[in-house]
Amino acid sequence: MILLGVLVLGTTLFFAVGIPLWNAIETGRAAQTDTPPILISDADLEFVAYPDAVHIVLRDGRVFRLAHVLAPDPGTPEHERARQRLQQAMQWGANRQRGLKPVGTSGGEVLVELWSFSTPMGGCGNMTWSERRRAKIPHWKPMTWQLVSAGDFALAPGVMDAEAVGFDRYARENGEGLWSDPRYLRTFADLAHYESVLTTAKEKHTIWQHRTAARILLRTDPEKYASKLLALVKDRSKDVHFRNFLALALDEEGLTEATDYLMDVLRGRVDAGLDEHALNSVVGNYITYWELAGQVDDGDEAGMVAYYDATVRPKRR
Repeated sequence: MILLGVLVLGTTLFFAVGIPLWNAIETGRAAQTDTPPILISDADLEFVAYPDAVHIVLRDGRVFRLAHVLAPDPGTPEHERARQRLQQAMQWGANRQRGLKPVGTSGGEVLVELWSFSTPMGGCGNMTWSERRRAKIPHWKPMTWQLVSAGDFALAPGVMDAEAVGFDRYARENGEGLWSDPRYLRTFADLAHYESVLTTAKEKHTIWQHRTAARILLRTDPEKYASKLLALVKDRSKDVHFRNFLALALDEEGLTEATDYLMDVLRGRVDAGLDEHALNSVVGNYITYWELAGQVDDGDEAGMVAYYDATVRPKRR
């Protein structure tokens, strides 16, 4: 019994005192690792000025320009939203400390990265106890991702920050912020890359990447790309999933001719060079797209056409 009591007391002390002390020691060490050379204290933060979306003026008057991001045109509502995003990122409470790291100069201005001392966002449900504990330890890291995550800024070409690249790609592919505007897509997006995606086979790019590329191009210039994509949907030499996913991309952007075409294929009015297996794939893809599980059976071509005629088509007239 004495041994059991000692064990219980030791375990209790470990969790009540040992772990918090351990975490405090690791936090202190992390705060001294990769620390940016220009620190902004909480007391100084309220005196930081943001004259526009790409400049920061510190309390002592020093002026810096943001590196790695591209802002919307000055004088536009989009530019003001970007300026507000910069201010919000700097003042975000989850950032325990903030700093600037000079990374070069341009036009006589010092370019800086924004850095924050913060814990990682999110986590995995399969993490071990030890991994969860370590994930709670804050670290210094670039906070460029906080600027681009909602599409208020575009990430500059060549940036290698994986977190920022991922958030920028997500915002662009989902048309958030400036990425909903064709002007900024033409200015900031790599349209040549998205055009090249549509010329590659599934072995190099997935059908989801094909669909994403098509949507971005359509948002950029529907008059230029709609006819090209429709021609690919009708191209008998292409894979059925490739053709179908391009039709879905067109449909998502409000261009319904490709879907009308595939519905006529299901009716048997048009010979698209698709065998029964391929026709079943078309039905399955539209079941997923229109969320028809339980309403239309897999392979039920007549049922899909009936649903389209009764529910979808009348709304588009």
